[in-house]
Amino acid sequence: MIETWREVPAFMVDRHLNVTAANSLVRRLFPGCDPGVNVVRYAFENRLPWFSEAQLAELKGMTAAALRDSLDRSSPDQGFIELVGDMAVEYDDFAASWAEEGTADVGGMVVLNDPTVGTLRLTWQMLDIPETDGHRLCVWGTADGESADALARIVSGP
Repeated sequence: MIETWREVPAFMVDRHLNVTAANSLVRRLFPGCDPGVNVVRYAFENRLPWFSEAQLAELKGMTAAALRDSLDRSSPDQGFIELVGDMAVEYDDFAASWAEEGTADVGGMVVLNDPTVGTLRLTWQMLDIPETDGHRLCVWGTADGESADALARIVSGP
């Protein structure tokens, strides 16, 4: 369904934060946001050059918090145990983020440095999908007119 949203970047994750669907626009904006990719692992294992260092640190904290919230909403299983255990051993910053109190953001804004169109200010919203086993939909929009114009250039480009 979200693949038909040509002008709205969107992706869906399961309760372990594995991408289950991602449209072409979100994959263009965030290379690597492909079905099967775990967003927590991806945030901690990759440099993600379209984000500043400060934004990347914030993103890492948000993904750890989102995983913690997902675990709080569902029963722990082997997938959670392995993912959290592996991440805590491999990444000190994950372990620190995991230990923090608080809930994950369900919306916000990021500044994306796109190599083709320049700076985009994007808003995002994470929505629960009813009657699923913890699936969530992340939908992106633009925060200002310049960003809307830049996103339109991406959509109409090659």
